[in-house]
Amino acid sequence: MFPAARIGDMHVCPMVTGLVPHVGGPVMPPGWPTVLIAGIPAARATDMVTCTGPPDVIIMGSSTVLIGGKPAARVTSTTAHGGTITLGAPTVLIGGPSVVLNIKPLVVKTGRLASFKDWLKCAFSKEYKFSDHITVKGDLAFRLETRENLRKLYGTNSGRALLNSLETSGNSVKIHECAHGNDAAGDGPNWADPDLFNGRGKDAYVKHNPYGGPLYNNGSAWDNPDPAVTLGHELTHASHIANGNLPGDITSGSKVPNDPVTGLPLTRALEERRTTGLPGDAAHNLPDYSNEPFSENAIRNELGEPPRTSYLNPDQNLW
Repeated sequence: MFPAARIGDMHVCPMVTGLVPHVGGPVMPPGWPTVLIAGIPAARATDMVTCTGPPDVIIMGSSTVLIGGKPAARVTSTTAHGGTITLGAPTVLIGGPSVVLNIKPLVVKTGRLASFKDWLKCAFSKEYKFSDHITVKGDLAFRLETRENLRKLYGTNSGRALLNSLETSGNSVKIHECAHGNDAAGDGPNWADPDLFNGRGKDAYVKHNPYGGPLYNNGSAWDNPDPAVTLGHELTHASHIANGNLPGDITSGSKVPNDPVTGLPLTRALEERRTTGLPGDAAHNLPDYSNEPFSENAIRNELGEPPRTSYLNPDQNLW
């Protein structure tokens, strides 16, 4: 039995890229926020870890202890780079045989020749595979524009964490073209499906307008973002779907406490506020999502875009 691993616990990495050692670093958020070990969210196989160079992911955990449907990570759990978790909660021990998952972090080659080969693949494939689990389907112009938006996301720390969360989820996401607005949903969709919030997850699809445009035409500084930002928003929803960590059925339950207009469920507001990366609202008991490892506002910050201050039109003074 070994100490349970949590967000922030350290791992060491023996890999060297060129002359640069990776060293290692802490397990990255969010982990599994509803299972706290000594007050900190539990880490699981498929969670990302900080590492110099390409991103790394935990690939080993307990075969008999599942947290949110994924093997619980612990001291001695290994990563895709060959690293090892070295610190955990000494008072919480996790037993059972180890299981190694066949997953690998997403690495996008950005050199000129590799980029040109990838452009050709995108141009001449009706379904462009950005990665093993992320596919773009649409006409030529849509595929090429969406490819650029995906690569722009990959160029940010938060976007790279987002794309890796999709790649290591065990589920797939397809990005389809739409003329107006953007959307994300589970494959189906049946929002009451327990796999959407028990850690197992489902395949997801995203509707994307790669050409941009105002969200509400309200004149606010954040209303007309880079299309990569809106794609990042919908892919964040897709990550929550693919990893099975939605807050619950977003179509039912109690209503939003400060919303007399839309009548939408609180779970819908929580999912949208988390995806946007909004701060808490103590007056209405809405949690702080401003420190999510990836969110629309995290991506906006890295792309030099103004932060979004509300999910709905701020003229309505709602969530």
